[in-house]
Amino acid sequence: MDFDVFKRIVTAFSDDPEDIDLKHGKLLVQVRDEVIEAALSQSSRGVMVTENGDRLTARSWVVR
Repeated sequence: MDFDVFKRIVTAFSDDPEDIDLKHGKLLVQVRDEVIEAALSQSSRGVMVTENGDRLTARSWVVR
């Protein structure tokens, strides 16, 4: 999954799309009143999301 697709999916689930912060390799978003913070990186498999020590592909992270 590339970054633009990931951003579009996260925006669809966020409580307020205007409050999503995707700067400097970080994700900060509120979903169902829960604030989610994660680190973003790029690999040969696409966007990777690291949250609470777990590193997943963006697709796996969204499903989870």
